[in-house]
Amino acid sequence: MIIRTADLNSQRDLQDVISGARAFLEQSGVMGGVQVDSSSLESTMWELLNIPAVTVIAAEVDKKLVGGIGVSCGPWMWNKNVLFCEELFWWVQDGAPIKAAHKLFNAAMEFIEETRNGQIARISFTCLESSPGGVARLYERWGMERTGAFYMMTEGYH
Repeated sequence: MIIRTADLNSQRDLQDVISGARAFLEQSGVMGGVQVDSSSLESTMWELLNIPAVTVIAAEVDKKLVGGIGVSCGPWMWNKNVLFCEELFWWVQDGAPIKAAHKLFNAAMEFIEETRNGQIARISFTCLESSPGGVARLYERWGMERTGAFYMMTEGYH
């Protein structure tokens, strides 16, 4: 397994990342019963992935992405002197090597460390109700603190 930055100019990588984002949305519960719209998802992901602050770190096996984590780093809206880095989405395909998620998360933290280059950084990763139990433990091992919970609802959708 190779851990690398996804080449978003490559149609193959781009399609694998979009498929992974779709899997994240469908499995994570963040859609709240709203169906994923393929054309909307593809255009939104294309726009998101073309923001210079966004990077996708990928796990590759046999020239196929089997997992990835999208990370955004830029000035924090509450204090522009602080770099704000957040996990946007992540996925690991069924059948991927057992350590793929752990390696992806570690690579994301290494990327953030390199990006911040000594600058103060506020780092935000999300642990959803649907996240595997090891995710919260990993965040805590890194020194992260739980700061709250998301509350969401969907109105007007049938």
